[in-house]
Amino acid sequence: MMHLVHLELAPLSALAVLPPDLRSVLCRYAAPHLLEHISVHTSAKPYPVIGLYLQTSSPQKAEVAARNIWAAAKQEPTLAGWCLRRAQVPPIPPSMQALGDPDETED
Repeated sequence: MMHLVHLELAPLSALAVLPPDLRSVLCRYAAPHLLEHISVHTSAKPYPVIGLYLQTSSPQKAEVAARNIWAAAKQEPTLAGWCLRRAQVPPIPPSMQALGDPDETED
């Protein structure tokens, strides 16, 4: 099952700038069978957010996988000025929960 995990990043200084190739940097550290898509939102406030779409069996495993991808990518010099504030599967609004899983069918 695919899960969206938001990585919220914080700059370590006012001069920190995210690299323009952030998507490809993160791709280098993610297993191809795990990562479906990356969405980068550098202008999100108050902190930049990266959306990782990961194939895992649970939201908790997706969060762990996202933290591991960030930890591995953090060795890149271009990410030295950034830290991970949180890696979280965003909550599903009640209105969306009522729709249920489209892959499930009722008998």
